[in-house]
Amino acid sequence: MTFQGGSVASCSNSSSDPIYKSWGANLITTFITCRNHGKYLQKAISSILAQTIQPKELILINDGSSDESLEIMKKYQNYSPTEVRVFNHPDPKGHIYSYNEAISMATGEYIHLMAADDFFFCPEGSVNNDGRKFYARALNMFQDSKLGYVSCGLRHVGFDGMDLGQVILPIVQGIVSPLDLLGLMGQYGNFTNGGGTLVRALAQERYEPELPYTADFLQWINILRKGWKGGYIREPLYAYRRHLYQMTDRPTPPEERKIIEEKLQSAISQLRKREVWV
Repeated sequence: MTFQGGSVASCSNSSSDPIYKSWGANLITTFITCRNHGKYLQKAISSILAQTIQPKELILINDGSSDESLEIMKKYQNYSPTEVRVFNHPDPKGHIYSYNEAISMATGEYIHLMAADDFFFCPEGSVNNDGRKFYARALNMFQDSKLGYVSCGLRHVGFDGMDLGQVILPIVQGIVSPLDLLGLMGQYGNFTNGGGTLVRALAQERYEPELPYTADFLQWINILRKGWKGGYIREPLYAYRRHLYQMTDRPTPPEERKIIEEKLQSAISQLRKREVWV
């Protein structure tokens, strides 16, 4: 696989990362839910297992796929040191149901929802943009005990994994207060990359089944509402694969937009009142 301007490195894991030694493993639960993305799934899983800090567990949920997704998942069941757990829905239950199912089973201190058709990439010769170090860099930021999540930038790739030349970065860098982030979200919308975000388990919310298009946006609003800070790595460590039939290409239903706007304004009002009384 080749990116414009360079080839993609082999993405093998390396425990020589100094942050790996200081933090150790057994901190992260990663989960991937999949429906008929079998042709992309192995790349997604491999990029997780190539992290310099591997997750303590990887939960794989097949949501009624009619392709080879379940068979691919089962190939990883005996992987070590990460515990790989495979669950199968004979009939589709939907992505929100599957997300919440995985969250309810997670045992890590941090939780990562990874899309089945995306991956963390590591361009050859890259240092700062090495996606294999996302977990390590995020955990380093989580030394701030008030930090609820860490998100990174993304790069669009085609269905074949080729770089499309479009990079989308968070509008902020580093650790930002909840009220400041909510204000920016009111101005710019959702700039947090859902698949490239690691969430502290104590801050993690269940996803809202009635908001299939904006459930991730509500997730960040609810986390910030509770006073957690947000952290951002302003580098494109995550590869977002563009292909047909993606929900992100469909317009958000007006009723969902209205709910999100109301939730956002309510969260801002709540935090402002809290600041007055503190």
